[in-house]
Amino acid sequence: MEEKERTGLCEVTFGPILVLIGVGVLFLSANIKTSAIADPSDPGPRSIPIILSSGLILSGITMAIQSLMMSRKAKKHDGFLTKKRDCKLVGQGFGLTAFSLLYVYSWAFIGFATATLMFSFVLMKFWKVKALNSGLVSISLVILIHLLFVNLFKVPLPKGAWMPF
Repeated sequence: MEEKERTGLCEVTFGPILVLIGVGVLFLSANIKTSAIADPSDPGPRSIPIILSSGLILSGITMAIQSLMMSRKAKKHDGFLTKKRDCKLVGQGFGLTAFSLLYVYSWAFIGFATATLMFSFVLMKFWKVKALNSGLVSISLVILIHLLFVNLFKVPLPKGAWMPF
């Protein structure tokens, strides 16, 4: 009996939570300032968050509708909600989303290079990659991104308030 409630809650709440995350990103992207001298036809820096949040909102609405339709069918056939389903992937998805937001937020404090090094190392350890391989790949990733953006494209990466280098 308890398993039915857990499964139903997991299945039905994932879509609305995606919608809330999308609305939050859309709200936060409204604060991104554009240059006064920018071309009016240029979408500006706000365009990517707006597109991605719109995708999250549409995906969340679609998932909510699908889960409601499946739960209605389950009431008729008594098969869907009685199956054992695991919400572990949903929890991991939300954990990864929160960790990614923390990663982007940490750029202002510890800089892009340090945050990327830590984020990629922790993420690979989560995927059960050996520590030596995680460290080597993380360091290589930071060096590659730095060479690509700073040296080739001349795009400065955030240094962070706590990191002078």
